[in-house]
Amino acid sequence: MGTFQNQNAEAILWGSDIILWGNQDVTWDDPVSQSEFANIVIGNQQGFVHYYNDRIMMNDPNLTITNVTSSANILQMEIINHNLTDGELIYVTALSFVDTATGRIPQATDLNNNIYSIGFIDSNNIRLFKWNTSSLPHQYVTDFSYTPDLSTSTYVGCGTAALLPVMKIQSKDFNPYLKSGGQLKMSYIDFLTDVEAAGIVSISVFVNTSLASQSNILTGNKHINTDQQEPYYIPKADYSWHRFYQTCAGQFVRVQVSYDNDLLNTVDTHLSEYILNAMTLWVRPGGKVIF
Repeated sequence: MGTFQNQNAEAILWGSDIILWGNQDVTWDDPVSQSEFANIVIGNQQGFVHYYNDRIMMNDPNLTITNVTSSANILQMEIINHNLTDGELIYVTALSFVDTATGRIPQATDLNNNIYSIGFIDSNNIRLFKWNTSSLPHQYVTDFSYTPDLSTSTYVGCGTAALLPVMKIQSKDFNPYLKSGGQLKMSYIDFLTDVEAAGIVSISVFVNTSLASQSNILTGNKHINTDQQEPYYIPKADYSWHRFYQTCAGQFVRVQVSYDNDLLNTVDTHLSEYILNAMTLWVRPGGKVIF
C-alpha cells in the first residue's frame, strides 16, 4: 500500500463559475477531482496497482492468465502465484484464442465475462467450476460446455481475472427477554437500507446460538431487495425500509446478510452497493427458557 499524487487530475477550484455547489455529481472533498491529492493505492504480487476503495463496483482485473488448458474435460488456468484458495470466485475477461493449425485465425469464445469458482491445484494453477442453473438442484459443475474447442485452438494471452469479494454481515444473538428467563418469538424483520435499484441480498435467520439451526431453509423466503417500495416512499428517496417475513421461536435469534450462490454468480450483484443503516426485529415473549 502507498500513496499516489495524480498531477493531471482536473482540479475543482473554489472560484469556478462552471462547477457549482449544487451540482448533483460533485463533492468538494472528492480526492479524484483534486490535483496532487495523496490517493491511497494498493499493489499485488503480479504488479497490478489500483486506487483503494475509489468506487463501489466489481474489482478491476488483478491477475494475468498465462495459459488455458483442459485435462480430463476439466478446464484449467495457469495464473502465476495466484494466491487463491478453494471456493473463491473470479471474473474472467479478455481471453484470446487462435486456430492451432494456422496460428492466426481468431477463435470466438464464450469463456469471457463469466464468473467461476476455483479449485486449487498448486500455487500457479487452478481448475474452474461454473454455477449450473439449468437443472435442480443448482450446483457447481466442471463439465460445462464452452467455446472454442481447445483441441483445435490455442490460447494466445490477454486474459485477466478479478477476485470477487463475498459479503457476509452477521449480527449478535438477540433475546430482549433473557433477564426474565423467557424465550422469544419473531414475526418479521425490517431493514433500513440505502436505495439501490438492482440490489438483492440473501437473509439467513439462525436460532439458539447455532449456525446449524437456520430457521428459514424450507420457507423459500431468502431474498430481499433494496429498491424503493412505493407508495410508502416518495420517488428518489435515499433510504427505504424493507420487511422480511420470518416466523421463528427460540432462546436467541441471529441475522446474517450475505449472498447465496445464485446471487454470487450474477454480475449485477457485484455491481450493486449494499448499505444497511438499521434493523428492527419484531418480537414478543415466548415460553420459559428450557435447558
